[in-house]
Amino acid sequence: DDMSGHLYRMVSLWFSSHEGGRMEDITNEMMIGGLRKIASFRFVPLTNQLFSRVENAEPGSKQKFQVALQDLIFKMCNDHPYHCLVPLMALANGKIVGSD
Repeated sequence: DDMSGHLYRMVSLWFSSHEGGRMEDITNEMMIGGLRKIASFRFVPLTNQLFSRVENAEPGSKQKFQVALQDLIFKMCNDHPYHCLVPLMALANGKIVGSD
Protein backbone atom coordinates (compact mmCIF):
# COMPACT_ATOMS: atom_id res chain seq x y z
CA ASP A 1 0.00 0.00 0.00
CA ASP A 2 0.97 3.64 -0.32
CA MET A 3 1.94 3.92 3.36
CA SER A 4 4.67 1.30 2.92
CA GLY A 5 6.54 3.36 0.33
CA HIS A 6 6.46 6.40 2.57
CA LEU A 7 7.58 4.36 5.56
CA TYR A 8 10.52 2.85 3.66
CA ARG A 9 11.61 6.32 2.59
CA MET A 10 11.26 7.66 6.15
CA VAL A 11 13.44 4.87 7.53
CA SER A 12 15.99 5.41 4.76
CA LEU A 13 16.23 9.10 5.62
CA TRP A 14 16.49 8.27 9.32
CA PHE A 15 19.37 5.88 8.65
CA SER A 16 21.17 8.40 6.45
CA SER A 17 20.88 11.11 9.11
CA HIS A 18 22.49 8.72 11.60
CA GLU A 19 25.75 9.09 9.71
CA GLY A 20 26.30 12.38 11.50
CA GLY A 21 25.62 16.02 11.01
CA ARG A 22 23.83 18.72 12.88
CA MET A 23 20.37 17.45 11.96
CA GLU A 24 20.91 14.08 13.65
CA ASP A 25 19.47 15.08 17.04
CA ILE A 26 16.43 16.74 15.48
CA THR A 27 15.77 13.74 13.26
CA ASN A 28 16.07 11.30 16.14
CA GLU A 29 13.71 13.35 18.33
CA MET A 30 11.16 13.39 15.51
CA MET A 31 11.54 9.65 15.01
CA ILE A 32 11.11 8.89 18.72
CA GLY A 33 7.78 10.73 18.69
CA GLY A 34 6.69 9.42 15.31
CA LEU A 35 7.52 5.78 15.92
CA ARG A 36 5.06 5.70 18.82
CA LYS A 37 2.25 6.73 16.47
CA ILE A 38 2.90 4.21 13.68
CA ALA A 39 1.62 0.66 14.07
CA SER A 40 4.48 -1.79 14.55
CA PHE A 41 3.23 -4.19 11.85
CA ARG A 42 4.24 -1.58 9.28
CA PHE A 43 7.90 -2.12 10.21
CA VAL A 44 7.89 -5.94 10.04
CA PRO A 45 9.07 -6.03 6.37
CA LEU A 46 12.08 -3.95 7.48
CA THR A 47 13.04 -6.34 10.28
CA ASN A 48 16.46 -7.30 8.87
CA GLN A 49 17.42 -3.72 8.03
CA LEU A 50 16.36 -2.44 11.44
CA PHE A 51 17.94 -5.25 13.43
CA SER A 52 21.25 -4.96 11.60
CA ARG A 53 21.63 -1.39 12.92
CA VAL A 54 21.38 -2.34 16.60
CA GLU A 55 24.46 -1.67 18.69
CA ASN A 56 25.10 -2.06 22.38
CA ALA A 57 23.93 1.15 24.07
CA GLU A 58 24.15 1.60 27.80
CA PRO A 59 20.94 2.52 29.64
CA GLY A 60 20.77 6.29 29.99
CA SER A 61 23.01 6.67 26.96
CA LYS A 62 22.77 9.81 24.89
CA GLN A 63 22.76 7.83 21.66
CA LYS A 64 19.29 8.89 20.60
CA PHE A 65 19.43 6.83 17.42
CA GLN A 66 20.00 3.63 19.38
CA VAL A 67 17.36 4.55 21.96
CA ALA A 68 14.74 5.11 19.25
CA LEU A 69 15.79 2.01 17.32
CA GLN A 70 15.79 -0.25 20.36
CA ASP A 71 12.40 1.08 21.49
CA LEU A 72 11.00 0.27 18.05
CA ILE A 73 12.54 -3.21 18.04
CA PHE A 74 11.18 -3.91 21.52
CA LYS A 75 7.71 -2.85 20.36
CA MET A 76 7.99 -5.03 17.24
CA CYS A 77 9.15 -8.09 19.19
CA ASN A 78 6.42 -7.60 21.75
CA ASP A 79 3.67 -7.19 19.15
CA HIS A 80 4.95 -9.69 16.54
CA PRO A 81 7.19 -12.27 18.26
CA TYR A 82 6.87 -14.92 15.54
CA HIS A 83 8.11 -12.51 12.88
CA CYS A 84 10.78 -10.71 14.88
CA LEU A 85 12.35 -12.96 17.49
CA VAL A 86 13.83 -15.51 15.10
CA PRO A 87 15.88 -12.94 13.10
CA LEU A 88 16.88 -11.22 16.33
CA MET A 89 18.11 -14.46 17.86
CA ALA A 90 20.03 -15.28 14.68
CA LEU A 91 21.79 -11.91 14.79
CA ALA A 92 22.47 -12.15 18.52
CA ASN A 93 24.03 -15.61 18.18
CA GLY A 94 25.70 -15.16 14.80
CA LYS A 95 29.21 -15.00 16.23
CA ILE A 96 28.66 -18.11 18.35
CA VAL A 97 27.88 -20.44 15.44
CA GLY A 98 30.94 -22.35 14.33
CA SER A 99 33.27 -20.97 17.00
CA ASP A 100 34.22 -24.27 18.64
